Amino acid sequence: MQNYIEHGGEYVRDELISEIVKRIVKEMSAARENEVLEIVTEISKDRIPIEVSARHVHFSEEDYKALFGIDAVMSKKKELSQYGQFQCKERVMLIGPKGTISRVAVLGPFRQKTQVEITKTDARQLGINAPLNQSGNLEGASGIHVASRELVMEIKSCVIIAKNHIHMNALDAKNLDVVDNQTVSVRVKSERPITFEDVLVRVSDKYSLAMHIDFDEANAAWYCEGDYGEIVNSSQTYKSQENDRQVEKTSHAEEVSTVSKELLKRKLIVEEDIRQIAKKGIDSIYVHKKSIITPLAKDAIRKERIKVLQNAEERGAL
Repeated sequence: MQNYIEHGGEYVRDELISEIVKRIVKEMSAARENEVLEIVTEISKDRIPIEVSARHVHFSEEDYKALFGIDAVMSKKKELSQYGQFQCKERVMLIGPKGTISRVAVLGPFRQKTQVEITKTDARQLGINAPLNQSGNLEGASGIHVASRELVMEIKSCVIIAKNHIHMNALDAKNLDVVDNQTVSVRVKSERPITFEDVLVRVSDKYSLAMHIDFDEANAAWYCEGDYGEIVNSSQTYKSQENDRQVEKTSHAEEVSTVSKELLKRKLIVEEDIRQIAKKGIDSIYVHKKSIITPLAKDAIRKERIKVLQNAEERGAL
């Protein structure tokens, strides 16, 4: 037997009333959820998740096969937060002049050159002097012996201390008002807040938003899981950097012009002139076509790869 409820002089089935009430409640809940989501999004859009990178090795395929065997294939253990990156089951040992570090993680996929990333504390333990570089920059990198269970091999120019950086996609960059290759300051909101400066922004559609720091940096900030970072004065910082670069560029151009005008007046160009020019980072000079360049000056020009311009039209461009 169906039950009816009087409504406005008419009788309506109570199950229909129940259905209407459910729909209204559902719509109100959805609206409330959207409202809450908007609030949460507004609060969290400036928050940058922080990930702590332990010491690890990115192998080139050549070095990997030399260490693990010609037929060896990377065994994937788990995916990492950045697209296409993964941790392998394999572990290696780093062997330095003063010590060793075992069970160092191996990350994939292969890179063009092997790169070992450690902390300053690790470098002291190993007894090596690793430079502070952006990941991928092996200029001045230290060498190290790397051991698997079967073999030990020396890999030269591969060890760095990676500078902290932020991965993000284009939408993240827009929300945070930053651009690719910009450096920013990031305040880590932890129990012991700390601000990291010169943090490089890396933008790619393959990236997920995350700031990467090493264990030394995490310990300095008393980092705990769930702590986050906030960019400090990104727009002002970027504009300041651009202004500094523009001033530097203008100053250099003015210096080049001044030096070139001075050389145009010289009848004799000697070796010391070229050395002074090279010290200033000038790679091209204007000289009068009747000027005499001494043999030693010519040698210095070749050594420093300085371009000598004598064409009348080029001189007129000054």
